[in-house]
Amino acid sequence: TLHSVDPYQEAKRITDHFNPSLGYVLIAGVGLGYLIEYLLKNTNYSIVVFEHTEEIIKLAKEKRDLNKVLSSSRVKVFYNENDLFDFLDENFIKEFNFYINRQYVSIFPEIYQNFGSRIATYLSKKQINQSTLKRFQKVWLRNIVKNSFFYFDLPGIIDINHNFASKPAIIVGAGPSLTNNIEVLRELQDNVIIISTDTAYLQLVEFNIMPDFIVSVDPQEKNSLYVIGVFTKHHPFLVIDSAVSFLTLINYPLEKIILYDTIFPLYEALNGFWGSKGKLKCGGSVSTTAFDLARFLGCNPVIFVGQDLAFSSFKTHSSLNLLENICLYKTDRFKNFET
Repeated sequence: TLHSVDPYQEAKRITDHFNPSLGYVLIAGVGLGYLIEYLLKNTNYSIVVFEHTEEIIKLAKEKRDLNKVLSSSRVKVFYNENDLFDFLDENFIKEFNFYINRQYVSIFPEIYQNFGSRIATYLSKKQINQSTLKRFQKVWLRNIVKNSFFYFDLPGIIDINHNFASKPAIIVGAGPSLTNNIEVLRELQDNVIIISTDTAYLQLVEFNIMPDFIVSVDPQEKNSLYVIGVFTKHHPFLVIDSAVSFLTLINYPLEKIILYDTIFPLYEALNGFWGSKGKLKCGGSVSTTAFDLARFLGCNPVIFVGQDLAFSSFKTHSSLNLLENICLYKTDRFKNFET
């Protein structure tokens, strides 16, 4: 039921629709391996395979001799979507031919029915990340050169020893609705792990709420104000992108700084000298990275506050946001805040 009467002819028909200028093919669903075998014999594609369970491959090997096919240096097999996406990221693979074994969609709809849209979302996010890289590449390059002095001594997220697994965490963003929830946060602060974005930190301090972690991503120097512009006796742990502004590193207590690896290619090429700090997902806003820190720490449940970054009530951020206040100060009749 997995293949037509002539599976090699079927494999040829599928392959004829691929773009030969792309070096990779992503196949979702191994089946009995005929398509992979055909691609190895008749093309030069590198083949990435997603199969949701190893059991199917074991069954396929009982029916056919697939050891040589699946052990080829041109074939990579993944059983977990995150591992698949990590491989695509690490090898800078942003374009590929794609095929879902259509029988898998019928047999395992909960896994494969929306697999194509998840791939499309991944590629869209990767395109955004590429645009971000292009926009900030000079800033990142400058920061990596300046910050490299600190990389050898500062710990990474992989060095954190903790007992936060299965403990509740609150991700605090700086959306306008944060003001509505600030009193509840103050009541809860001794019973939850508070992970604040850098943009929300000042408001928490003003209401006598001390987060456990601050997360900072943006490489621009003006963003350092969110962290170093807040005056307090006690400092939370600051989890930062390794290519964050140099001003942050030299003005925040070093014993409270924890790094994670930046996505900038130069850093990835050189980090063998100082070792991996650990990776966090990024994209969209700093809240994305704060959430991935909670996931990395094993927190459960994860609760979101102040995520309405949608110009709610004619505000981009909650009150006391430093950069919004600077923008408001600069407005006049001809250049108002809305524009």
